[in-house]
Parts: sequence; structure tokens; C-alpha cells
Amino acid sequence: MERSQLDAQTFDVDAPQTVDVDLDVDEGADEVVADNKGGGHRVSWVWQHFDRDVVKKGVKKVKFPYCSTMMCANSKKNGTIAMGNHLRLYCPTSPIYDPKGKVGDTKKQSVLSFKKVGDSGATSLEVHSFSQEKCRNSLARMCIKDNQPFSIVEDEGFKEYSRDLQPLFKLPSRWTVARDYLQIYKEEMYKLKDVLKNQTVSITTDTWTSIQNINYSCLTVHWVDETWVLRKKIVNFCPIANHKGVTIGKLVYKCLQNWGIEKVFTVTVGNPSSNDGAISKKPSLDVDTRWNSTFLMLETAEKYEAAFDRLIAIDSGFNIFCGSEVDDGEVTTRKRKRNEKVVGTPDADDWEVARGRYFIDYLRIFYNVTKKISGSKTAKSMKEKYDKYWDNIENMNFMLHIDVVLDPRNKMCYLEYCLELIYGKNSTKTKTILEHVNKTLEDLFQHFKNKTERERCAKTRSASSSTPSYFDFGHGVDMEDDFERFMEQRGHGVNKTELEIYLSDGIEKRVEDFQILGWWKSNSKKFPVLSEVVKLV
Repeated sequence: MERSQLDAQTFDVDAPQTVDVDLDVDEGADEVVADNKGGGHRVSWVWQHFDRDVVKKGVKKVKFPYCSTMMCANSKKNGTIAMGNHLRLYCPTSPIYDPKGKVGDTKKQSVLSFKKVGDSGATSLEVHSFSQEKCRNSLARMCIKDNQPFSIVEDEGFKEYSRDLQPLFKLPSRWTVARDYLQIYKEEMYKLKDVLKNQTVSITTDTWTSIQNINYSCLTVHWVDETWVLRKKIVNFCPIANHKGVTIGKLVYKCLQNWGIEKVFTVTVGNPSSNDGAISKKPSLDVDTRWNSTFLMLETAEKYEAAFDRLIAIDSGFNIFCGSEVDDGEVTTRKRKRNEKVVGTPDADDWEVARGRYFIDYLRIFYNVTKKISGSKTAKSMKEKYDKYWDNIENMNFMLHIDVVLDPRNKMCYLEYCLELIYGKNSTKTKTILEHVNKTLEDLFQHFKNKTERERCAKTRSASSSTPSYFDFGHGVDMEDDFERFMEQRGHGVNKTELEIYLSDGIEKRVEDFQILGWWKSNSKKFPVLSEVVKLV
């Protein structure tokens, strides 16, 4: 039969057909569509190539999308076998045309396509083959990235566009897209958990109320990765009952636990005082001149009994600080002396006494009375807030000053210049603040220097035990440490520390495209310890 005769002919499924078997192009690919009764029924793959809504309106015959053939299309009366056979066996312009049955599923055929590489706009050639699963995944990701509703798959325009773009793609229902979205979320969550494992991060949190009078809370983690790229991920965005500090604190703690985040360097909160209340979950120190600080210290510390027990087991520095002696890995508390203030790490009896009527309950009465007498509910002026958070050295966050110093365009001289503008030249407060900043920066540097040396010694011992060195005469030899001692014995002293070299070097020029992390990445070999500090602050 000629093609022109075939195209002009109208098929009637009631008449005998040449081939009367259902050649399903994708076995098991029939879509399950929900009905009004809550159940579902299967829809043939054939309707991927036809407009089924037109048939539902009473149209008895439909025109094939790839030729002029008309065919009866009442699925209940006529079925869809003939329509499928025509697509597969008789229509040469059909995308699944395979009259001899040798080509097989055209979805497995590959084509060449261009794929975007990075953000530079460059492209690369790749082999592409159709995949229903891959297209479904891309559809769900499109809804996520472009903030599109899942119901977009039910829009007529989107259906037409998808059908013209790839007739083989079977559009899923909105419920299927929602399930794919949840699966993508789980996969990305597991990937992020692996990244955050043993990673020290800084967190920012904020709460607000929407115009619908719904309270929301958002928690974001920040860190610098191994390639010196600043990363940030939102790990929590959800409604919250209220803006109270206790509620926010519990939500933050629960979120950190769920993500397995144990190392938090800094916490940055919003302006509301409730955020300060959330952070006051943290243990506070006793102040000799303020007796009520003892109550606050004990009240917060007793909640962290398990954390202190863990410190006793893993941190020898904590034991030494508390006046305990470490012998062969076991902690022994020295006997109490009358004139000795520090008497060892707290044990179960100490926590029980602190919780009992002797301390916390007794001091709470005086704390509440003092709070009522001296407390004020009037709004504070801007000057009072400035005096409290910026002008009071005890409340200053010196990490903000250190951020300025670790910018190679600023260093210590820029901080000194700013302080003199605020407090005047040669002021006592400027001198005091600079001393605190120097002390904090030196402590940070020394902490990471000791950490780096411990890691290096551990690697040296491991390497020396596995591979004997030529210089190993029964004991490990550290050439760097031995050379430093050699120079000290001859009165030459040790070279300047990284911190001293960094602060004594000149500052970088102020240009618009200056990249701080890029500068530290290129100078990380010169300042290996300081670069570790920069990753955190």
C-alpha cells in the first residue's frame, strides 16, 4: 500500500486489522491516574502521543500527530491497540516507527548534545540518550530551582511543550513530582551530612514574623572548604511557636543534633533580645563582684553534666585546669586543701549538691528578688545599647576586631586608626582594646600551632614506625625541632612567628576586586597556622 493511500485512509478498530497484538513501546509504562474515588486506573502509553482530553469531550475520531490519518479513539469501545500499532508499524514519521521490529526501543538510541560546563558559558560535547527516570529527576529539580509549583505538569501549555520537545517522555502527576522532590532532598541531605562531619562551622540564626502572622526561624551554617571557597547552607527553615529565647535555643540545638554538627566556632544572632536568650543556653562564668552570677553559672552548668563528663574523659587540659592529675590515662583528683580554690573535676555528688537545696534552689530566691528590684522594663535608648554592646569592654566581641586584623589590607594599624577616631588619640580605652585583641589573637594562634604540631608529631611517629629512617638510631628525629634548639643553644634565637611576620609585613592595596580568601589561599604555605585561623573566623 502506498503511503499516500495509507495517510488518507481512516481506520476503524471494529474492522479486522492486519496486526492485532499490542506492541507496547515501554512495557509497564502505563501511567496510574487518580480518580475522584481516591483509587486509580491505568492509562495506556498511547495517550502520550494524543490529546486525551479531546476524546473525553466526545470526539469519536482523532488525527494522528505525525500524519493525516484519522482513527476511532473511544478507548472503552475501540481500545488503543490499533492506535499503538499504527504508531509503531505504519507511520514512517512516528518517533517510534519500527515496521520490522529490529530497531527496538528508540529511547535507547543516543544522540550528540552540548552540555554547559561551569559558570563561564563554555560547553562540551556529550552523548545523550533518553531516560524517563532522568527526565523525571530534572523536572523535580526544575520545580526546586525555579520555585515552580508541582501542579505545573497539569498545565496545558507545559504539556504541549513537553510533548513537542520529547514525545517519549511520560509526564508524571503532581504527586509523583512531590515524591521525587522528597527523594532529592534526602539524597542532598546525606551528601551535606558527610561534608559537615567533623567540620567546624559558624552559624547564623534569625527569627521573624510574616505578614500572615506566622513565626519563622532560619539557621545557616558557614565554613571555608579545602579549596578556600566560602560555603553556606541553610540547614533549617521552619515555623516556630514564638520568639522566646528558650524556644529558639531548643530549635537550634535540635537542628544541630539532627545534622550531626558538633563543632561550632561562632554563633551570630539577630538584633532581638530573644536571640540573646537562645544563646544563653551556654554555660556562663562566675564573676566575683556579682554574687548572682554564681546562680546563673550553676543553673546553666548542671544541664551540661554529660558534656563535662566527656571533657574529663577526652581532654587532659580540662583536668589540669580543674586541678586533677592524669596518670596512665586515668584521672585522679587531689585531696582538697583549705587554701586551694580549685579542687578537681566535678563528680556525681557535686552535681547532686549543686541541684539540691544547698545552692541552686537557695540562690534562685535571692536572684528573683534582685531582678524585681533592679530590673526595668522601659525601652533602652540607642546610647544605652551602644554602651552595653560596643563601649563596654567586658561585652565586646573581640572576634569582630580579629576579622579586621586578618584582612591583609587592614591588619593592626587600621584597627588602631579606627579606635583613635572613636575614642581619641592616646586614649586608655584604645590601648586596652588593642591589648585585648593582641592577647586574643595570640591565644588563637598558639592554639592552632599546638594542634598542628600534635598532628605533625602523630604523622611522624606513624611514618617512623612503618618505615625506618637512615637517621633513626632507636629514637625519632625531628629535624625542624632539633634545628630550632640548635639555634637557641648558640644564642641566635628562633625566627619570628607567623603572626609576627604577618603583622610586620606591609598591607595590601585596596582594590575593588580584591579576594581575601584568594589571598590567604596563595599565602597558606607562608602562613600555615594563621590560614587555619582564617578559615574559622
